[in-house]
Amino acid sequence: MVWGEIEAIAVDDDLGYVYYADEDTGVRKYHADPDAPDAGRELAMFGTTGYRQDREGLGIYALPGGKGYIISVDQLPGESVFHVYRREGEPGNPHDHSKVLLSFKGGADATDGLDVTSAALGPDFPDGLLAAMSSRSRNFLLFRWRDIGSPATARGRPFGCLPIGRRSPGRYHGARDESGPPMTSPLRVAVVGCGGIAQMMHLPTLAERPDLFAIAALADVNRATLDAVSRRYGVATAATDYREVVARPDVDAVLLLASGSHKEAALAALEAGKHLFVEKPLGFGVPETEEIAEAARRSRGRLMVGYHKRFDPAYLKAREEVRSLGDLRYVEVTVLHPDDAAHRTHHALLPVAERPWSPAPEETLNEAIAAEARQGSAAAAVAGIVGEDAPTAWRVAAFLLSISLIHDVDAVRGILGEPEEVVSAHVWQDGFAQTSLSRFGRARVSLSWISLPGLKHYEERLRFVSPDKRITLVFPSPYLRHFPTALEIERMQGEELVVERHTVSYEEAFRVELHHFRRCLAEGIAPAPSIDDALGDARWIEAIARAYGRSSRASAK
Repeated sequence: MVWGEIEAIAVDDDLGYVYYADEDTGVRKYHADPDAPDAGRELAMFGTTGYRQDREGLGIYALPGGKGYIISVDQLPGESVFHVYRREGEPGNPHDHSKVLLSFKGGADATDGLDVTSAALGPDFPDGLLAAMSSRSRNFLLFRWRDIGSPATARGRPFGCLPIGRRSPGRYHGARDESGPPMTSPLRVAVVGCGGIAQMMHLPTLAERPDLFAIAALADVNRATLDAVSRRYGVATAATDYREVVARPDVDAVLLLASGSHKEAALAALEAGKHLFVEKPLGFGVPETEEIAEAARRSRGRLMVGYHKRFDPAYLKAREEVRSLGDLRYVEVTVLHPDDAAHRTHHALLPVAERPWSPAPEETLNEAIAAEARQGSAAAAVAGIVGEDAPTAWRVAAFLLSISLIHDVDAVRGILGEPEEVVSAHVWQDGFAQTSLSRFGRARVSLSWISLPGLKHYEERLRFVSPDKRITLVFPSPYLRHFPTALEIERMQGEELVVERHTVSYEEAFRVELHHFRRCLAEGIAPAPSIDDALGDARWIEAIARAYGRSSRASAK
């Protein structure tokens, strides 16, 4: 047996086991008693996948009856990831700890060690706490176990678990991030990109809460759009070159909402030390995303990626339901996408068009998208994903996967974690239709996107299927403010089929998203979705796009 470097040891006194965190390989389990007959036999090896850095910390959250959780940490720079496994193993096999019940983050940088207890430690920690070392601030962050959630049903909060000390700096050591004092005044933002999504969603959210946000500057390459928007919101500082606004001293954060490649503007904002909110995608392809991620790790500012569906109340409820399933077998994601402009006609976008919108021929719409995929600002990165010699259909499909279907890629990852492999991918209709199949453990995930410009009906459906329950989310067009996402849950009640239809909330996910960004900056915690989420999405997208060529059925028509 070849062992690597052991970075952590945890002893389970009650059950008589010892666990070793082998930094490059996984977590090893042995009998703790050296005199046991099979003391030298490895009982289990788990945590072998899903880690991108060393396995550094290890702890046991012990509950009565031999139950509880094993916590291991992936020592990622910027924001470590904590993975939770079942202490008692799986039914019938107490040494099967392979299932990850929950993965969560909380702002700890390059964690080198952790400890956890289930003991009640007063009113602040009634269910115990987890203490994690953070390299950047050289202290320990404390987390209420209750805030982490209940891994028994994987209903924890995988993002934004708050270090207790940040709320009570006088009471707990390691309380505050070194980036500065808490935010008590409006967050001063520069908006880069004043087109459709900025005008329909983000700018109204900023303007309706002047106590939370102040629009300090605007940038857009289109002078007519820039002038009209700056007049509408009374913003004096406006430029067609983003470089003139992102480094201004009166700007705290940059909202990068422009279409196309975000690379250069993101790098400029991070170099200036600004906090940065970037509408998806952070980058086109893994190399571009990694370049931005590396700049973010060096920057004083914090970075958040805009995936508004992560904040949709119905999505959050569905996530809880899906994670409680005992045997998820299949996930079906289908996007039927009409002409994008057709779903914007109820908005008064600036500058006001001289003529009202009318449908364009499908060939005209498709040629504009194909030209962007071949020659636009992201063309080189798209070619890097599918290959320089790839047919135009594959480039178009990879481009659409990166700008549209990426929402669903991230939504699925936000519930299930990382895929194990892409089984197949198929492109047709000159790249304007695609479907892929990926493996998540025993489950399979189908992702389909089809352009259907004739019918003014946007449809985006996520369906999670198990033998006992089916959970379906139907997202509305993203251009409908406060339109609730439909959630349907099918289950049995005795011999009766029960179909529940939930209207969870009329809250606007885009608004919750920006308020989360500001709150994270105010409280000194890392916002999410994070750099790691963007990298995870880019890796899955790249794996799907590179599978286009593996399928003998892939064709341009």
